Amino acid sequence: MSQSIFKVNVGKESYIWLFVVGILFGVIRFSSIRNGVYLSSVIALFVLALIWYFAFLLRKL
Repeated sequence: MSQSIFKVNVGKESYIWLFVVGILFGVIRFSSIRNGVYLSSVIALFVLALIWYFAFLLRKL
């Protein structure tokens, strides 16, 4: 099963990958957020989103 996002077929494996990496990343960054390092946490989440976008959406074009 796949969904259509921006006219690109995205399989479930990309969402599973994003979920797992997001959880691991969130656990790692949680200590930084508690210590007040908000900007680096936001930048790191943005980089994670870009990696997901280029790895799974653009490879299917």
